[in-house]
Amino acid sequence: MAQARAGSESLSREAQARSVALHSIAGEMKSWRERAENAGKQIATLKERRDACAGELAAIADAPDEIATRRRELARKIDEAEALRKSAADRLAAAELELANADKQARLTLEQLAETREARARAEERLNASRNAALKSRPASARNSIAIRQMC
Repeated sequence: MAQARAGSESLSREAQARSVALHSIAGEMKSWRERAENAGKQIATLKERRDACAGELAAIADAPDEIATRRRELARKIDEAEALRKSAADRLAAAELELANADKQARLTLEQLAETREARARAEERLNASRNAALKSRPASARNSIAIRQMC
């Protein structure tokens, strides 16, 4: 009986060990199924990304030609702007020269005007002095008639 009991306990332990092993195998199988499912999702995501990248690659494949075209257009615009700037600089220099000449001419004209006014004032002084001298040299009655004529 002891032998039967030992055999029974042995069978019970083996059954329990098999049950634990089966439970462990079931857990691993579940884990592998989840990994396979996740791998499938990852593969689908990677395929979507690959397709998106292929679309972007096709779109940027023409970019070098577009960039070269834009570069040529910008270079042309820069050349045009530079020509306009040079033309404006030339016109500015000519206008500044013309302004300097006009300023110089205006200064000369003002100097001449001042000299003319001074000469006129001197001439008027001489005229007045000579009139006064002429009046003083005449008799008083003649001076009064000349003074009356000058007032009128």
